[in-house]
Formats: sequence, structure tokens, C-alpha cells
Amino acid sequence: MSKETHQTFIKYVENDWPSDTVHTLRTLADLFHIPLRNVRYHAIKLVDEGYLCQIKFDGNTYYLLKRHYAEFLKFRPYGVQVK
Repeated sequence: MSKETHQTFIKYVENDWPSDTVHTLRTLADLFHIPLRNVRYHAIKLVDEGYLCQIKFDGNTYYLLKRHYAEFLKFRPYGVQVK
């Protein structure tokens, strides 16, 4: 995957991602005009790098800024997966 594309994602997360906004892979693909498989790669990499957190619930996956991670831990007993 392109290093430049990943840097574009990092810049978006650091500078332009509204603090209380939740994105799905589809919204990110539409925003960056790239295929879903490429967005998935970069989103998961950003989770692994500590920029984002990933919330999975009821078959859906959401991405938020990492600072929201702790807020969702209390929902784990209800089937919410937090990474």
C-alpha cells in the first residue's frame, strides 16, 4: 500500500477528524475516494499505531479517535468489541 496514502490518513486523523465523529469504512472510502480494501488496510494500521480505536457491535465496525477508547470499555458486557 502507498506510503503517501497512509500519510494522508494520518494527517486527516491528526488535523481534520472531528473529535466526536464516528466513521465506517464506507464513509472513509467515500471521503478519500479509494477502494474499501485499501481503506480497511489503512484503518486497521491506524488502530495498531494508536491513532484510532475500533468498535465492533452487531456486525458493524466503527472507527473513532483513540481518546474515546476508554469510554466504550464499559459496553463490553453487552457484546461490544473494543480494540
